[in-house]
Order: sequence, then C-alpha cells, then structure tokens
Amino acid sequence: MSYEFHNSLVDVVVVVGVDSETGLKFMPSPSQESDDVFNSEYNVRLLAVISDKSARYPASTESRDYTYPPSELRVKQYKRNTLSRRATIKAAYYGQSEEESVEEYNIPTLCFPDGAYLYTNPPSEKAHSFVLTHITGDRKYATCLTYYQTFVAEMVKEEVYKIEPERFSADLTTLQQAQFRCFIPTCVVLVSKYPYFEVMKDCLSCVVSKLKAKSLEFKTVLQEFALTVTRVPVPPYGPLNVGFQMGMLHIDVRAPLSVGRLPIDVHLGNLFFLFSVEKILDILTCLLMQQNMVFVSADISLLAPTIESFMALIYPFTWRYVYVPLVPSSCLDLLEAPGTNLYGCHNSSLKKISKIPGIVAVDIDTGNILSATDECHNRASLPNDHSNDDEFLEIPKMPTDAVYILKQELRKIAMNYELERGHLLTPLSLSEARSQRADFHHNCNSQIVAAFFQLWVHIFCEVTDFLKAEKKHFNREQFLESQAKNERSFYSKVLHTDMFRQFLNGLINKDADWGQSFFRLLPKVSSSGRLCTGIPANRLSKAITKSSSGCLNQNIADDIPQKTTTFLLPAILGVKHQQVHFYQRCIEELGNTVKADSSSSMQATCLYMKALLQIANGNTIEGLETLNELHVTGSKLCPLTLAQKVLESISDKERQKLEKMDFFKHNSMWRNLGTDSKTFQYSNTSTVSIDSVPKRPVDLEAFAKHVEQLDIAVDSEVISRLFHALTFNKETDDGEQMKGICFCSVMYKRKYRSNNVSK
Repeated sequence: MSYEFHNSLVDVVVVVGVDSETGLKFMPSPSQESDDVFNSEYNVRLLAVISDKSARYPASTESRDYTYPPSELRVKQYKRNTLSRRATIKAAYYGQSEEESVEEYNIPTLCFPDGAYLYTNPPSEKAHSFVLTHITGDRKYATCLTYYQTFVAEMVKEEVYKIEPERFSADLTTLQQAQFRCFIPTCVVLVSKYPYFEVMKDCLSCVVSKLKAKSLEFKTVLQEFALTVTRVPVPPYGPLNVGFQMGMLHIDVRAPLSVGRLPIDVHLGNLFFLFSVEKILDILTCLLMQQNMVFVSADISLLAPTIESFMALIYPFTWRYVYVPLVPSSCLDLLEAPGTNLYGCHNSSLKKISKIPGIVAVDIDTGNILSATDECHNRASLPNDHSNDDEFLEIPKMPTDAVYILKQELRKIAMNYELERGHLLTPLSLSEARSQRADFHHNCNSQIVAAFFQLWVHIFCEVTDFLKAEKKHFNREQFLESQAKNERSFYSKVLHTDMFRQFLNGLINKDADWGQSFFRLLPKVSSSGRLCTGIPANRLSKAITKSSSGCLNQNIADDIPQKTTTFLLPAILGVKHQQVHFYQRCIEELGNTVKADSSSSMQATCLYMKALLQIANGNTIEGLETLNELHVTGSKLCPLTLAQKVLESISDKERQKLEKMDFFKHNSMWRNLGTDSKTFQYSNTSTVSIDSVPKRPVDLEAFAKHVEQLDIAVDSEVISRLFHALTFNKETDDGEQMKGICFCSVMYKRKYRSNNVSK
C-alpha cells in the first residue's frame, strides 16, 4: 500500500547545476574559441531530488541518504503492490529501489532555457516558473529560483574543468596561473500538482538565503526544507486556508475559488496592465477557437503566470491540449508541431515564429497579437523584419452586449494595490504588509473571475434552449440561425471545437463542478420578456445602467466564502523525541478548528483534510471511512477519483478488512468505485452529440435517433412509417433518401422560426 500525501503543496524538491563532484564540462562549439569559457555553454546535472520519503543525489558518489527522513517523521514501511507505471512524478519510498521519474521531464533544460554559462560578476537572483506536461496529459507546476556561487576553476583537459567553491577571502590572492574565478548558477526547483507559483517562490526565497549562508551544510539545509514543504497540505474549496512558518516568513496557502478548480496564485489584475480589454478578449477568442498559439516575452518569468491567468479566465472551458508555457531555445522546433498547441518562449524567437503558418503570436511586452488580424478592424502583422503579409488570422468579435457588461463590471474592480491602499497607514511588520497585499490580490482575483464567468454565461446562455439533455443532443444549426448576423462568425468558429463539446458535456452532467453555478446565473426571463437586470430578453441592450448590473455578479460572489480561517500547521522540525506523528498532530488541530467553527462548510473542509492526512499517515481504512462521512454530508468536496485511486492501491488484506466495514457495505458509492477506474470514469460522464442532419446514408435505427433529436417525431410507429415512406422505392438511391431526411429537417426549422415569430 502506498502512503502518499495526495494534497501536499510540493511533491519534490530538485536542485540543478554543477558542483565539485561533477566538475565543468563544456559543450563542443566549433564557432567559438576554445578559451572563451565565459561564452561557452556547459552541461548541467541533477544534483538533488528530495521528496517527503527519499533523498537522492544523482551526481554524488553517495547517491542516496538512507537516514532521511528522520525516524520521527517516517511512516511505517509496507510491501509494494504490483502497479502500472505512474505517469506523474511519484516519490520513491524509504527502503525501495524505485526512483522518482524526474528525468522524464528534462527539468535541467527548463531551468536553463537559454543554456548554462559562467559569469565574471554575479547577476541578481531570479525566479521563473514552468509547467511539466507528461505525454499522458498530466501536468505538474514548477517554480525555479536561480542563485550564484563563487567557484575557482582549473582546466583538467580540453573542455573539462575542476571546480572548488571559494569560501575564504584569503583565496583571492592565491590563485594560480591556470585557475580563474567565476560565478556559477545553481537552480532550486519546487514541483507541485498545484499552480502555487507565488507560494513556491516565497519558500524558495527563504531556503536560498539559507543555502548561501550555510554552504557547507547544503544537504542538511535542503533536507530540512524538503521535510517542511512536502508536508504542507493544500486546502480544498472552503473557508479554511493553511498557514505555516518558513524562516522569517509566514506563508498562507489559500483555498481555490470554487470546487474542482485549480487555485489561482497569480495576480489576475496584472493582465490589464499588460493588455487592453479588447486584446484580452481577442486572445480568449483564439483560445476558444483552439488556435495554435505562442506567447513571447523578453522576460521568461512572465510567460507561465500570464498564460495561467488566461487559463483562469476561460473557465469553465478547459485547455486539454499540448501545453508548454516555457519552450527552451534548444527545442524551438516544437513550435512547428501540428495540432492544437499552446506555447511560451523568449521573444528572440519571433523571427522563427513568423515563418510558421497558422500560428498566433502574443507579445506580452507590447500587448499585441502578432501575425493576426481581427475580422472587422485593423490588420496587425509582425514587425517589418518579421513580416508575413500573406497569411492572416481573422479573430471574430465576441457579442457586443456581453462585452459591454463585462467592461462595466471591470471598471468597478480595484486592481492597483498602491492606489487603493494609499490612504491607509503603513504596515509596521512584514507579515502585516504581506497579508494586506495577499488579501487585496485575492479579492481582486475573485471579482475578475466572477466577471469573466458572467461573460460566458451571457454569451452562451441561449445554448441551453437548444440543448436537449435527456437526448444528449445540441442543435447547432438552429442555434446559429437564432443569433444576430454580426455574431454568427464568432459562434460558428467556437461551436465546432472540442472545447465547446466538453462545455456541453459539463452542462448536462449533474456532477459538473461549475454546472449549477452556470444554470443559477442564467438570466431569468420574466413574464414581461425582460431579464432580471432589466435588459431585453432576446437581445441585451447597451443602454444598461449601473444599478441594473451586478445582479449576476452577486450570485457568483455568493459562491466564495466571505469569512475565512487560517489553519496554522504545528511545527514540523525541531520537536525532538515527539510521541505523536506530525500528521496525527495536524488531525488533532483540525478537531479544534471544527470546535471553533461548526458550520457545514468548515466541517466538510476539515473532513477532507483529515481523510487525506489519515491516508498519508498509513491509516488507510480510517481515511476511507472519513471520506465516506464526507460523502454522506452531500458535500461536493468528496474526491471520488482519489478514493478510487486509493482503493486500487490497497493490499488484499486491507481490502478484506475494508469489505467487512459497515460504511463500505451500506454506501453504494464504494460499490461503484470498486469497478474498473475507466469504467467508473465513463459511466459518470455523458457526451453531447452536436450533429444535425446526417451527411451519409442511415438505417432505420439511426434515422429514428436523428428524427427524435430534431423533434420531428417521437412515436416509433410514426418514425417507422416516415422512414418507409422516404424509402418506399427500393431503387431510390442514397442521395434521394438523404434529400428526404433533409426535407424533414428544413420543414422543422421553418416550423421553429414561425413559432418564434408568432411569439
């Protein structure tokens, strides 16, 4: 059985660079002089890979530290089940020979996307983020902080140098002729299942300052750091945040804004300082059209946060395709890959991008969309030296009324912290200053997310009129005909995408995390034919007043907990000879939190966290029983996929014990989860058909299906007679049969339009 901490903040800590054991090995480059070491790229190595249960040093003679983790933080050993190979980074457990699959993601290349070089003077420490996408589609989020150490290098042979850290000032005058002083970058990386980019940056800032101050205790400092960050639980949606102490900083891990949604740990307001609202909408349109896209910037640290911000704005639509927010310079050929791709790279690649047909380039630094044009306005192309005048992409405009309402809502949102808090007193402590800024960004993000969710409700509210959930069918042609002519271009390009199909599936699946919010926010038409906001029902008017807006936005705000509590983690390190394991102490503290706040939302949040802590502590059956208690409450927080994963990994002995438990026998959920994982996944998902009139010959069964979906007839005898009437002549060819079917469809559409006119 695998005692995995499923909601840990960090999965693994990675260090990339070189040290005295690896030495310096330069890459051969015929175009450069052999003695120009400061302009030559060298190979970097994985120096450390540390999870909550193992510490590896791949480049060291002692590749594993078997004293890690300390005995008081270990979970009892277990026998490993025979399981299929994991597609994600998974920690190697104490006493096992299996190692983390970090190498699969080529992390060193992403730490040094432009190559690794020596420096004569130390640059400032810098951080950037990237996303690791496995071939299976699983994503990991990483933040990397690069700092610089002083080394003395000496050539051993051509392109190979021995290096030793320079720790004492006396060495400055004792360099031999063959030696030289240099500053060498080292990267510390945190890899997580969650995009907590700012939280991970705060953690890295603390450990790097300690690594620089205690360079002789590199492994000790790194292991203590890993023990902390890999044991921080991530809270689910709800009124509870998690706080912990990291050096001099108090760090809060905030809950997501809604169930089933990834947390947002970037300031969404920054988008509106980088792009105009019109450009943001054009970029979102390109994403909905599943265009091949690449974001570029001179500062690679802007790439992942910017692209992740757009991912947050398109919710409930999701990007399920190739996603590489940081493409290293050595992998630029990836940009030419066919299909639906989303990339990010340095703006020095613009010349290469300009030669790739069909790709949309977004320049973060200038706020422009390059190599593209919009349908009704200007044609924007690359600069003169990168122009590609032959090919342009038309970006249709979103419905103007929905855009108008969005702009009205955005004007109400305060996005600049300094301007909004200028009248307040200066915080007297670092902790207070950080807390105020974090609260401001969180509130700003909540309002921006609500405004854009409202945008999608306004744009696609009429989809539900043409979506027959019981028949799992969406009539695309009728929907397009019902839209204004100047808006059909937008809808026609979006409605044919897989993203829209998944959106429809979410609407008809009752367990969709966002479905209830969407239907609750649908404009309610009164008997007078006007919306609750006072806007005409069939077409929103631009003459909307300030007093009429905000009705829908308020409903979205109701989903976000107004009052939150911070759960402060107990000390992880420094507790000698502790009798109670850290996870157990967390469970006890959660009990105290529930006593202080007995609301249903707080209880559900604490049950979720308690269950995952119990599983991580090796008490699997207790954890599953707690999940059962959470499920019985009716809370949407119950992680069914995770419960399925745990069930598949338990031993036969634990399985037998579990099947005797009353909660397991009496709750049908466990019987459903006991089926094959793929069967369970697909049995709970409905797929919408958006085909209208069939384009190929059909038999009676298929004919009946289409006739029912088009509401031409529902009685089986009537459908059978219609089919035989259309095919009464055996010599009738397939084309004539199809004409008959199409005729029925056309007659139905005329009937539909006449009914609308009469209304």
